Amino acid sequence: GLEGMVRDAKNAADSDLSKRFKEVTDLLYLKQTQLEKMAAEKAAQQLSMEREVAELREELTNSKRRANNVRDPIETYATEMTPMDHMGAAYQRLANDARLGSAVKGFAK
Repeated sequence: GLEGMVRDAKNAADSDLSKRFKEVTDLLYLKQTQLEKMAAEKAAQQLSMEREVAELREELTNSKRRANNVRDPIETYATEMTPMDHMGAAYQRLANDARLGSAVKGFAK
């Protein structure tokens, strides 16, 4: 009778609660998995960005170093140039040449 109906109702309520508990547990598990995946992706992106920043810093340092090592082309030419009057016989021939002599002597000064 009445006790059987109460028991059936209680069992149905317990079954419904168990079912809902399982659904909430499954949903919680799914959300936890999604959260862990997002955290891993964020960490990977952060590591990638840190690596890229380090590469850019190194590139900037190298670029500055190269810029500091660039010599003035005129200065380079002047230091590597042999003065005309140190060329000996070749200079004497050019200096005594009728067409080139005055220019060669002028550049040698």
